[in-house]
Amino acid sequence: MKPIAPSLRETRISPKRVVVVGLGLIVTGAAVGSVCGIVALSLILGAAGRLPDASLALIAGLFGGALGAVLGPAAGFSILRHVPLGKAIGWTAVGAIVGGLLGVPLSMGLILGPVVGFGVASLALYASVRRRRKAGG
Repeated sequence: MKPIAPSLRETRISPKRVVVVGLGLIVTGAAVGSVCGIVALSLILGAAGRLPDASLALIAGLFGGALGAVLGPAAGFSILRHVPLGKAIGWTAVGAIVGGLLGVPLSMGLILGPVVGFGVASLALYASVRRRRKAGG
């Protein structure tokens, strides 16, 4: 028979593990964000019949990496906590790219568009996991 209240050992949070996971989320978020920035820029310029030069790709990668380094851990430690890691990374990356693509014609720019796309994808993942957990599946 299981105890009614969880033991102290089950509820204790290891600070070392939090730091390691946090650093992993920062590095992963920066890498994925950098790729998303370059992909979004390439698609935008490709639609205009151009290819990005190295300096534009570097700037897009730096901005995307900075956004990913901040948004990845923030979402990972909050609303995406119960979402499988691969699913969270993949869908939020797609959301950020689509947000960047839609942000240009909507005058949201290349910063606000990816942030909104990332947020919408994160909230959609959170809602799907929450529904599944409520249904017991």
